[in-house]
Amino acid sequence: MIGTADKGKRNRPKAWIEHYDRCRRHPENRRMHAIGLPLVTVGLLMLIWPLEFLVGGGADRSIVPVALLAVMAMAAYGCLISFPLTITLMLLLLPLLLLLDALAGAGVLMVPSGTALLAAGWLLLYRGQRQEGTPPFLLGRLQYLPVGLLWLLSLVFRQLKLPW
Repeated sequence: MIGTADKGKRNRPKAWIEHYDRCRRHPENRRMHAIGLPLVTVGLLMLIWPLEFLVGGGADRSIVPVALLAVMAMAAYGCLISFPLTITLMLLLLPLLLLLDALAGAGVLMVPSGTALLAAGWLLLYRGQRQEGTPPFLLGRLQYLPVGLLWLLSLVFRQLKLPW
């Protein structure tokens, strides 16, 4: 949660990434997040993979996977924070959706596999936050999942000296 010192920045979306960064200074915590956040993301997408949303009616109806809607919502939310980071994230997530579709088509049990990945990822995040001495942000605040993913990409952008 953004503290009182950050109250003036609360409405500045990039401040969310800056705050996320300030709360993850320990190298071990950063390593755990670099592995844990992608695992949580893939796990969540696998958990919701079997869910579908019916659009339209009659002969014109289409079935849209809820996972695709979740990625689209993440993109919309991410654009409020950083357009370059969000475009990069979408370039990573869209092939992931194709891979998940192929896995589901090959008979992979998406819900149990997703549960295992989600649990493993969350445990890594928890372990990293214990190093830092703070609770994980994902605990009760799911909006930090896209913020965390964008934060990871911002580290790469910073290393490459790219604007974000």
